[in-house]
Amino acid sequence: MKKKYDLGAPKNEIMLSVKVATVGIAHSVAYLYRSGGERITLAESSNTSGDITPQVIGTGASLKAGYLLIYTMIDFSTVATQYREQAIANTLISYELSGGNSGNMSFSTDPDDIHFNQDRSIMVVSKPVQLL
Repeated sequence: MKKKYDLGAPKNEIMLSVKVATVGIAHSVAYLYRSGGERITLAESSNTSGDITPQVIGTGASLKAGYLLIYTMIDFSTVATQYREQAIANTLISYELSGGNSGNMSFSTDPDDIHFNQDRSIMVVSKPVQLL
C-alpha cells in the first residue's frame, strides 16, 4: 500500500531508515523515481541484514513531487524447506521517515507489498511512498 509523506519546506533535510528482522539474507535499496522514468539511488544497505542506517536522503526541494520506492530482497534458500514458512511469517520490515512536515513517520510492510518466487525462497518487498 502506498504511503504519503509531506516534505514541507524546500530546505528540510529528509531522513530515512529501514530495519529488517529476518533469518534470511537481505538487501535493501531506496530509489527516487520521477516522471519521465528518472531513477536515482538514494540509500542502500551495506551488509546482509538489509538495514539502511538513518541517513539524509535529500532535501524537500530535491525530493518534491517524486516517489520513494524502497525494495528489500530476502533470500530464504539457506533455510530448510520445512522451516521456510515460519521464517517468512517471522520476518518484519520497518521504515522511518523524518524531517518533513509529516514529522517522524513509521510504517511497516502491507500484504500487497510482498512478492515471492515460485518456491518461496526469494521474497521481494516493494514499499512506495509518495513525496508531497
